[in-house]
Amino acid sequence: MNNEFLDLREFLNSRANDLGLKKDFDAVETTSQVTKKVQQIRVSIIKQGSRCDDIHRKQYYKSVHDSLLQLSIAFNHITQLQSCLNIPFSCLNNFLYSNCYPDIDVAWRPTPPFASNFISNHKAGVDVICNTIASGQTDPVLAKIVLDYLHQYGYTISSYTQLQYYKSFVQYLCKKLHKQPLSDQSLSKILVYINFNTPQYIRYFLNQVRQVYGPDWNFTASELQIKAAKKKISAMPERNSAPYNPLAPSLCILANKLLTMSSSYNLKIYTAKQQPLLAQKAQEVARKRQLLKEKKKIKKPKIAGNQSGG
Repeated sequence: MNNEFLDLREFLNSRANDLGLKKDFDAVETTSQVTKKVQQIRVSIIKQGSRCDDIHRKQYYKSVHDSLLQLSIAFNHITQLQSCLNIPFSCLNNFLYSNCYPDIDVAWRPTPPFASNFISNHKAGVDVICNTIASGQTDPVLAKIVLDYLHQYGYTISSYTQLQYYKSFVQYLCKKLHKQPLSDQSLSKILVYINFNTPQYIRYFLNQVRQVYGPDWNFTASELQIKAAKKKISAMPERNSAPYNPLAPSLCILANKLLTMSSSYNLKIYTAKQQPLLAQKAQEVARKRQLLKEKKKIKKPKIAGNQSGG
C-alpha cells in the first residue's frame, strides 16, 4: 500500500475493531478524522506528483489509486464506516480522476463511493427514462433490461469507461425519447446506435433476429431474406464512440454472424430434405435401366422363309 495511506488504514482498522467490540462509535468524529487525513493525502499527492517525470508520475498515481481502491473495498461492507468514508473517498477519487488526467487510465476501476455518487448525479435523467418506459407499451423483457441497467441491478462498474458510457447512455436516451414516441423498434434502434452490448441485451437482440430471420424457412426464400436482413442490419447506424464493452463485438457484427450461421444451417436443412428425393429419383432411374436391360435380353422370334417345292 502507498505510504500516504498507511496512517489512514491504521485509523480505520482501529474504528473497525471498536465496532467489533461494540464500543461507542462516533460517526461525526470519524468522518471528521477521515476527511482531515484525506486532505493530507491530497496535499502529499500534489507534491509527490510534481516531483516525478512522466513515466514515474503515472506509476505513482497508479499506486495511489490502487491504495485508495483497496481501502474503499476493504471497509465498504461495514455500514457505519461506509457512511463515514463515502464523501471523503469520493472526493479524493474525483480529484485523482479530474486533476491527474491523462496519467489516470480510464480502464482503472473507480472506488465504489465515486461510482455510486457518479450514478446518483444522473438520477433526474434516469427518472425521465423510467417514467417514459412505464407509460408506454414496451416489451416487458426489453423494459426490464434497460431499467436494470439504469438502476445497476446485476451490474458492477469496473472502469471509468463504463461510467462515461452510463452517462452518455442516460443523456442520449433522454434526448431521443423526448423527440419521438417510444416503441420497441425505436428503443432497439437507439440501443444499437449506442452499441449497448451488455450480455443481457445481446441475448435479447439476437433472439429477436432469430425470430424474424429464423432457420426454419425454405432454403431459397430464406437465403434471399437473410441477404436482405444482413444488408438492413449493416445499414443500421452505430455511434463512433466507446460501446458498453469495448472488448465485445458490436451488436451489428453479432447479428450478421448469426445470420451467416443461419444461412449455413439452412443449406444443411435444404440438403437433408433433398436427399430422400434424390434417392427416390436414383431408384427410379436404376429401375428403368434394369427394365431396359431385361428387354434387350429377350430375343426377337425368327421369321420362317418360304420353302420352294421340287
